Amino acid sequence: MGFRTPPRSATPDDPIYSTGPEIFSRPESNESKEDTGSKLNGITEALISVEWGSEIHSIKLTSRNWRRVKSGRQLKIRGKGYYYEGQFFWDYWYFAGGIYGSLLVTYGSDGGCGFEGLLRDATIKETCA
Repeated sequence: MGFRTPPRSATPDDPIYSTGPEIFSRPESNESKEDTGSKLNGITEALISVEWGSEIHSIKLTSRNWRRVKSGRQLKIRGKGYYYEGQFFWDYWYFAGGIYGSLLVTYGSDGGCGFEGLLRDATIKETCA
């Protein structure tokens, strides 16, 4: 199971993510109508950061996706990518099992493993409204 080609060309500044096998959608710039309850507890988004090599890699989750992750639902999301020694790599984040569940971050087309562990071992910064 892998990422299908998105319906349009993607750039490093335009992440496309998946919330299930072979399903792509675009991040919302505004909260969707389905997401009207997302401001409960004031959490609007989360920044998840992990380290591999000598670099910190992060991904910003919308309130909707952060709620999904915390509830234990699986989430696959492609990050903005990064450059290493002049070469560009996509980063892929796999969440499963909630805060005490697993987090896997892979990179590149060959699926190199950047981080494998528990979500609670990552740095999590929740932003409030």
